[in-house]
Amino acid sequence: EIQIKKSRGKSTVRNLLAMDAESKKRYMQHALALAEEAYENQEVPVGCVFVYKEEIIGSGRNRTNETFNGTRHAELEAIDAILSNDKYTKDVFRECVLYVTVEPCIMCAYALRQLGERHKQDHLLIKYNTPSARKPAAVVDPAEPEKVQSVLDEHDVNLKHLITTHHHRDHSNGNKDFIRKYPGLKVYGGDNRIPGMNHKVEDGEVLKVGDISIKALHTPGHTTGSFSFYLTDKEEKAVFTGDALFIGGCGKFFEGTAADMYNSLIKTLGSLPPSTKVYCGHEYTANNLKFAATVDPHNQVLENKISIVSNQQCTIPSTIGDELKFNPFMRVHEEAIKNATGKSDPVEVMGILREMKDNF
Repeated sequence: EIQIKKSRGKSTVRNLLAMDAESKKRYMQHALALAEEAYENQEVPVGCVFVYKEEIIGSGRNRTNETFNGTRHAELEAIDAILSNDKYTKDVFRECVLYVTVEPCIMCAYALRQLGERHKQDHLLIKYNTPSARKPAAVVDPAEPEKVQSVLDEHDVNLKHLITTHHHRDHSNGNKDFIRKYPGLKVYGGDNRIPGMNHKVEDGEVLKVGDISIKALHTPGHTTGSFSFYLTDKEEKAVFTGDALFIGGCGKFFEGTAADMYNSLIKTLGSLPPSTKVYCGHEYTANNLKFAATVDPHNQVLENKISIVSNQQCTIPSTIGDELKFNPFMRVHEEAIKNATGKSDPVEVMGILREMKDNF
């Protein structure tokens, strides 16, 4: 057992591998209650454990409110503990499962989240043409400011704009850091809960960032205030979808409804040009496609995509055209998906499909 400090007193995090289903449910309900209390108190209790061959080999925590990026602090503490043991080398992490408890963001029901492989957060850098010596740049969802800053330094650009798809901390965590570092920084978003936002966009609003045109698209479902951003210049088209659309999947309906996600994926994002590149917020593709194969087993395009992804570490970007061919959440009008859900109305199909994925 591992003791992790919470906002009040202590709670015990047990090895989930030893828990039955009912115990897991009770633990997650307890984690939810602790996290909601912590959020109300503006506290960030985070702990993590690394499991290797069904054995906990390292643990870490952040001490409440003493570190800004609690999850990262906890994980680094755990990694240091593991590497200080002569029994292990860094290669052990390839076969570890990381469990994070009560992350400092309004996601995953604030409860325990299993990561078979560490998810990759895509800090997306947009550069645009300018005659000045140091080109200005925009960044989408700068969750880990230190990593983002290293990319800015590498490209020798000057940060002028932050674009935030939604308020969850794993997308907006770096906003305040960058506001302090870059006076006059413009922070765009569509939800008043986004830290440091000073330009609230409206659905359909077009921003000009250098020679790039950016259209704000309201895409609720994951949250009520989620926005995607459609970028175009003379040569390319791309859309940054946050947690609305993933490659082969979509975000959980934390605040929105099946109807919201239907409108966001089918009517809004699905109407973009097929060649539009899709940059989503997380690298969840492999698991998404495994689920897709269970509801669309005779889809040859999907089968080919699974084969390609099995040899890739990073699968981003996709395109809107490709998603329409293999992403079940964008194929709710197709008979195969209707049959898998037992529904004929596409909005109902969307809702059942999400429930099936949540339990996958």
